[in-house]
Amino acid sequence: MSAGARAEPLAGRPTRGAPDDLPPTTLQFFLLSGFSIGAIYGGVDAAGVPGLWDWKRGGKAARFYSNRVARVLPAYWFWNLAAVPLSAVGFGHVPIADTALMVRTGCCTALGITTWGLGDMLGLGGCSVFNGPSWFVATLVFCYLATPPCMELLRRLADAFEFGSVQHALFYVQLALGAGLMVATRNFTIATMTPWSRLPLYLMGLAAGMQARHNAALDVEEGGGEPRAPPSVPLFLCGPCTVGLPAFSQKADGNTARAWAARVDATSAGLLVGYAVWAVLDSARWIPPAFSGNLWMQLLGPVPFLVVVAGLTRDEGLSATSRVLKTRAMRWLGGVSLQLYLAHEVFLGYFTALYRQSTWDPALTIEYRLSAQPGDLMPVWGFLAVVPASLLVATASTPLFEALRQRMRAKRQ
Repeated sequence: MSAGARAEPLAGRPTRGAPDDLPPTTLQFFLLSGFSIGAIYGGVDAAGVPGLWDWKRGGKAARFYSNRVARVLPAYWFWNLAAVPLSAVGFGHVPIADTALMVRTGCCTALGITTWGLGDMLGLGGCSVFNGPSWFVATLVFCYLATPPCMELLRRLADAFEFGSVQHALFYVQLALGAGLMVATRNFTIATMTPWSRLPLYLMGLAAGMQARHNAALDVEEGGGEPRAPPSVPLFLCGPCTVGLPAFSQKADGNTARAWAARVDATSAGLLVGYAVWAVLDSARWIPPAFSGNLWMQLLGPVPFLVVVAGLTRDEGLSATSRVLKTRAMRWLGGVSLQLYLAHEVFLGYFTALYRQSTWDPALTIEYRLSAQPGDLMPVWGFLAVVPASLLVATASTPLFEALRQRMRAKRQ
C-alpha cells in the first residue's frame, strides 16, 4: 500500500495518532472554556448592554475575537510548524509523499479549521493534522466564532426558561448528538473531536458561566447575602460521580459557602474515583473503547465537572479542592498547560524518530508507522526524557507567548 493511499482525512477515518478513545478529561477543555467565557463576558457593560452581541455599538465582538486569536493561535501555529519535519522522517501524521494532503493540511492549519470537515463538504478532500493534540484548538476556534450570537441566544432562552432549563436541554442535546454521531458514523473522531459534537458541550459551560455571573451580580445588587445555588438536575444523570452529593439543592442551608465547599469536595472525590475506575476498565479492555469514552464524556462527566467549577466560584476558598488548586505547583501547571499539551507530542515524535533511526527494524514500514499511536514506537523509559523536556520547554515558552499576546493586545488599543 502506498503512503499516498494510506492517508485519510481527519474528518474521515483517523490518521496516525488519532485515538479510538479519549480520556474523560478531554471534556474539560470545552466545559471550562465555555464557563470561563460566560463568567467573564456574560454580564452587562457600563452602558447596560449584555453579552457580546452588540453590533450597533460596535467593537465588542471584534475585540473578543482578537483576544481569542492572540490567546491560542500563535501557540497552535508554532507547535504545528514544529511538527512538520516529522512527516519528512516518516514519523508524522501526514505522509510527506502525499503532496495534496500536505498542502490541504497546511492550509487548514493556517486557518485553524483542521477539524471542521469543510474540505470533505466542498468536495476538495479532507485534511489531517501535523500536531495531534492541536485538534482541540481548531474545534475551540469554531466555538469561539459561535460565541457572540450563541451568548445572545442563551440569554434570551434564559429569560424565557431560566438558565437551569437551558443547561438541562444542552446536556440532552450533546448526549444525543455525540451518541448519534457515534452510531451513525462508527467514527470516534467525528463523534467527539469535531465542532459539531463539541459545540453543545461548550455552550453548556457557557450557560453555566453566564449563570454564575448573573448570580454574582444579583448578590451584589441585593447587598451580599447567601450565594445562590444553581437549579437542580436529575440525580440519575450524575451517576456514581455524585454519591453523597445533595446535588444542586435549592434549600437555604445548601447555599452557604461551607455547603458549596462540601459539594465541591464530594464531587471532586467522586470524579477521582470514577476516573480511577475508568482507567482500570480501559486498560483491561473490559468495556469497548468507544463506549467507555462516550459514557464518560457524554453522560457521566459534564454535570459533576460543572458542579466543581461552579462551586469553586462560590465556596470562598473553603474547600480542600480549592486549597489544592491554589498551591504554587498547581498554579504553575495550570499556567503552562496549553504549551505542555501542544508540545508533548512533538517531543515524543522526535525522540521516537531518533530512537528508531538508531535501532532500525526493516519490518517498521511506513504503513505501520502511520497507523501506530505516537507512543507505540517508543520504549517505556523514553518517557523519562520526553516528560521533563516537555515541561521545561512549556515553562520557558509560556512567558514568551504571553508577552506576544500582550503586544498584540496593545497594538489593537
